[in-house]
Amino acid sequence: MATVKLEEQHTADYLAQQLKLTAESGSIQQEQVSAVVHDGAANVKDTGSRNNWKDVSCAAHKLHLAVTSALAIDKPNNSAVSKCVGAASWLVGHFHHSVLATNEMLK
Repeated sequence: MATVKLEEQHTADYLAQQLKLTAESGSIQQEQVSAVVHDGAANVKDTGSRNNWKDVSCAAHKLHLAVTSALAIDKPNNSAVSKCVGAASWLVGHFHHSVLATNEMLK
């Protein structure tokens, strides 16, 4: 819906306030919002409830956490899967952060 630069520490109160302002800027009334879907980080767990909205943890994020934990991708080790994921992550990051590299790849 929006990308907003946040100028303050990302506390639950501040995030809730910014979500409310974002909804209002899109002409969405507070009572029209049913829920806030988020990753479950401590600072966002109750942002919805502060605006009388339901808080819903993102199922895709939970699945990602379960898979990476099961494959031990999130832990430094020398497994083949961990090495492969690390290399893929580096490659994606390289092209994500370099317009020149991306343009060369697309050529």
